Amino acid sequence: MYEAYWGLKEKPFENTPDPRFFYYSDKHKEALMRLFYAVQERKGCAVLSGACGSGKTLLSRVIIAKLMQEEDKYDFALVVNPAISAPELLDEVLYQLGAETQGAERKIDILRRINAMLYGACEKGKHTVF
Repeated sequence: MYEAYWGLKEKPFENTPDPRFFYYSDKHKEALMRLFYAVQERKGCAVLSGACGSGKTLLSRVIIAKLMQEEDKYDFALVVNPAISAPELLDEVLYQLGAETQGAERKIDILRRINAMLYGACEKGKHTVF
């Protein structure tokens, strides 16, 4: 419907944020630069926060897309809905990093598995971005 009327090549306004359509506003550029700095300088933590609809997920996908150009250097875990319990969040991190999730594990056991994965990635010269 939209494509024919507006002469578009594909549907606009899809449900999943697409980095190809990222608008580099001044604030988004600054956030992107700060997050890239945190990743590239291997800072322990950087937090991206903002109101609903402000572009956090899209910005995260832009970063991942750019870092994937060096795919042998990074592992990624992107949790887009953190409104879950702590063990579920940690389990999701394991899942995003490619580990088999076992469910109903104790929090300490999940943390140990994550630590082992992070250590293994580090031994391979990879950085993990969550």
